[in-house]
Amino acid sequence: MGSFLFISPRPPRGAAGGDRTPSTTELELTADRGTSWQEVFDTLTAVEQACIREALGDEAQARLARHVFRDDDTEEWEVDIFHCLAPETARAVFLAGLILGVEEEGVELGEEERSCVRGFVATLDVPALIGASLDEDARQLGEVIGAFWSCVPELLFVNAPGGIGDIGDLSEDGRACLREWIRGTDVGALFSALGTGDDAGAVELAVGLFACEPALLVASLGGGEVELDDEAEECLRRLLRETGAAGLADEGGGASLGFFTRWGGGGPAVGVFVLDQAPAGDDDHADTRDGATAIALGEGVRGDVGSFTDSDFFAFEAERGTLYEMKVALGTLTDSVLVLYDARGRELDFNDDHADSLASRIYWEATYSGTHYLEVWGFDIGSYVLQVVAR
Repeated sequence: MGSFLFISPRPPRGAAGGDRTPSTTELELTADRGTSWQEVFDTLTAVEQACIREALGDEAQARLARHVFRDDDTEEWEVDIFHCLAPETARAVFLAGLILGVEEEGVELGEEERSCVRGFVATLDVPALIGASLDEDARQLGEVIGAFWSCVPELLFVNAPGGIGDIGDLSEDGRACLREWIRGTDVGALFSALGTGDDAGAVELAVGLFACEPALLVASLGGGEVELDDEAEECLRRLLRETGAAGLADEGGGASLGFFTRWGGGGPAVGVFVLDQAPAGDDDHADTRDGATAIALGEGVRGDVGSFTDSDFFAFEAERGTLYEMKVALGTLTDSVLVLYDARGRELDFNDDHADSLASRIYWEATYSGTHYLEVWGFDIGSYVLQVVAR
């Protein structure tokens, strides 16, 4: 299944469904990236198996051979499988996916955190959650992620701010602070804002982190690893509280610091810059898919990252089964980022540095014919040339 988290009040359907009281002691499945749906199928009851066979029809054998945990988007047939599973089985599969994802992020779960996650999953209507994930509702996605983050606060550090340190940089006090901040924050509203392109949502996530670990704010400004005394930490916390996320995100608001935010590599990347260094001027390419510049295969298109908040969108037509090379040639820009999206704006691939270069390059084989989008942004400002070549 794809890496979606979602929650919905709609009750599950299917032959194996039914109401039951959630329990934190339900079945816990041991699975990894190599686990197939067939292996899960073989452990199910006859009723569950019959429901799945009927739902998948002639495609049952091929689809059951596929891996349960993949980086692809959730597909309709997987929704059908979850509707056939008994509630405790559906929760076990979902829980296994969560734990696998956390471990792949390098976060080790203690028994207290595992118990918290199990209790959180036991409240979910997983079939409805997986089905509704196809709608990509940022508000309800945020509700689930917020609950998950409250159990494992390190995930906020891993998934939200990019390039500002390692998980080990979080102190025990910082982790406790993050738990309290998440529990008192409407994370659903923040993700809803992110889904509409509102940078204030990502900035508020960053402010929450920096307020808990002020030393990370200094590090993100280029100060390296520092140890702050109590007075300095309180001063930075006061600055963040008084300015607020909205003020920091508003380049015209007169704040001395600002944040730039970008989605890429599985989460939003957040950085900090001094506002009076952000140059003004006309934008050469649109900052969203709407108005993206058409790029012909084989032709280079020049662009300029005009500020730390600027990004350039391009559109090209892909043919199914064709391998494409998408590359950024650096001009005065010294460090680029390249992101590939499908027609719905879902991220397909991401590259920061290719090989030993700070330039970006993506090799990708099209799975369907139609319009695709590329976004170019950078960690500084300057010019570049983007080219898309069919191989």
